[in-house]
Amino acid sequence: MNELENIMKTCFELNQKSNNLCETTILRHHWYLKSFLKFGSCNGFTRPCQKLYDDFILAGSNGYDAILNRKWVVKLVDEVASTNALDQDGYLLNLPNLYTYEEVTTYFKNFTFPLDDSADNLYLISYTLYNIKNEDTTQSTYGQYKKAYLYIYSWLISHKNFTYDEEVLNSFLKDNQLKFDTGLLKKWVYKIRKRALNILIEVANSGTYHWHIFKSSKIILDEDLQIIIQDYMLSMNNSNMALDTVNLYYYVFKKMMIYLNVKKSDDLLLITENDIEMLCEKVIKDFTQSSLKTIYPIVKKILLYLYNQGYMIKNFSAMIQKPLYLKSFNPSIISKDDELKLIAYLDKISYRDQAIMLLAIRYGLRDSDICNLKFDEIDWYRDQIKITQTKTNVYLTLPLLDDVGNAIFNYLENERPECNTPYIFIRKQKPYHKIKSAYNLCSRIFEKLNITPLNGKGKGTHVFRYSLVKRLLDMEVPYQIITDSLGHVNKDSDKYYYSLDSEKLRSCCLDARWIGIKSWM
Repeated sequence: MNELENIMKTCFELNQKSNNLCETTILRHHWYLKSFLKFGSCNGFTRPCQKLYDDFILAGSNGYDAILNRKWVVKLVDEVASTNALDQDGYLLNLPNLYTYEEVTTYFKNFTFPLDDSADNLYLISYTLYNIKNEDTTQSTYGQYKKAYLYIYSWLISHKNFTYDEEVLNSFLKDNQLKFDTGLLKKWVYKIRKRALNILIEVANSGTYHWHIFKSSKIILDEDLQIIIQDYMLSMNNSNMALDTVNLYYYVFKKMMIYLNVKKSDDLLLITENDIEMLCEKVIKDFTQSSLKTIYPIVKKILLYLYNQGYMIKNFSAMIQKPLYLKSFNPSIISKDDELKLIAYLDKISYRDQAIMLLAIRYGLRDSDICNLKFDEIDWYRDQIKITQTKTNVYLTLPLLDDVGNAIFNYLENERPECNTPYIFIRKQKPYHKIKSAYNLCSRIFEKLNITPLNGKGKGTHVFRYSLVKRLLDMEVPYQIITDSLGHVNKDSDKYYYSLDSEKLRSCCLDARWIGIKSWM
């Protein structure tokens, strides 16, 4: 009798002794166990293994009940044989139970931090999850971290790793990154697994964890290459450029060095045409089409600088051609009926989201200005909102409308967590920092209410900015008042918005009757 037959004998006995199952279910399981043994023997398997499990699940009927029963068999065999097999999503077929808080505290009494390689991974994961729970995380957030840790534990077991080893955990990070880069992993799954692992390592090193943002690891550049970048940035500063522009040049320079795998100045002398072509491909992949018109000229200038300073043997700047694409502008707006439907829906969402949406609808504020709104920018006594616009750095004063003020006040009084940040709108979960964008909120509501913007596909808060201008134009509000309300200082900025004034545009149309007819004869 081979190993597979021995294991199956135990499985048959366990199925027969199942007191919590009816006779019909036991008979059905018995039939599937016989099918598994027959399948394994016919295909030359003498012991249970991952391939046998995978092949058996795919064999036979594709019906839901049949697949469910085959998975039950595989799970039972795996448990009896202790093969630590994985399911199709990479989790152990038989996931372990996490240890209780009492068991964890008792276990770690014999350890000092940072942990050595004798600490059991499952105890460490259980201990880390208790640390996360103590941070008052929501049930949903805790559940996501628990799922991430069970995946990490499954990965460690499949790589025959049972005790803490930071080097092995770093290998998991590389595997996680590779799956994301090759499109096998969604971004949010990639991010939470990466963060979960960083927390695990921090707990292993310090014995505790407090919420904070994990910074991405920086690529270390050689000192002489850092000097080249600093010299270039100094020349930018001497050009009277705005600070944001200088920072953009610095960002692009560093990105170029990463793309070209340049870590020291001597590497620049080895750059070839093929490297520049690869650089262009990576830039196109990482930046949007609208961003390329800004990024490409900067890349071109940096390459020219490196050549003129003798750091490159060839002038590769000529290879960088500004991408050509058709640019059209067709502002996305929503109808008045859709706007009223949306406003009526606001009572069904949180106070925070109500306030955000009303700021966009009533004032047409930019997404960045809503996210950056601070406590000291609302004058409750004078009923005013006074902001310095993020995009233009221009000061703007607006009246604090009743429904907007009430929504903000309700959020602050009843819903907003206590924290020290000066920004009004913050995340609902820890860490409590300001929200980065209202786009997802807006697009979700559009989808929920089946609202399709007119003239375009926009689903962010900018739709309300265009819609507000359309309403004001229809009411024949003077252009200057609209310009002041939007916070524009450059008249060229208004031209896209005024294209919504269809009546004025119609009056500017040429008479088509004379096209193709000579008038000088």
